[in-house]
Amino acid sequence: MSDEQEYTRFAIALGMASFQAQSLEHSLVSLFAATSALEPEAVRKLMDTRYNQTLGKLVRDAAKDLQLSTELTMELEDALQKRNWVTHHFFREYGAVALSSSLLHEATQRLEAIWPMFEKTANNVHQLVIDQQVRSGRSTEQIQAGIERALKMYLSEKGHT
Repeated sequence: MSDEQEYTRFAIALGMASFQAQSLEHSLVSLFAATSALEPEAVRKLMDTRYNQTLGKLVRDAAKDLQLSTELTMELEDALQKRNWVTHHFFREYGAVALSSSLLHEATQRLEAIWPMFEKTANNVHQLVIDQQVRSGRSTEQIQAGIERALKMYLSEKGHT
């Protein structure tokens, strides 16, 4: 594999680790919103507040306030530790990737092992959001249609339609 391909693979792995960790945070905020019995304006305020909190606070509060299973709580705590490593310690350990092809390869492998775990955990939390909406009386079809509408609106607002 050429150096350019290795750097591309590294960049993709680092980007996906960051993206999927952020997806997990957003899934947790959505879970707080889905489990609240608030009016839409209050839900928006709740979400804005939660978006400003750390992942650690979100995980601790969700485990306590939303009565998450022990298994999911452990999964979230593991994801938190790995996300904190990516965010706060990765570059201390792998900042010299440009100077060593073996270090570049090692860093890429670690990131490629981490980001699918973030994705799986975010999907597990997202499923709880869907389940909560179903318990609130919405059908799976209504939920999916709402997700599709929201995505279309988002893409339209961003000018990417």
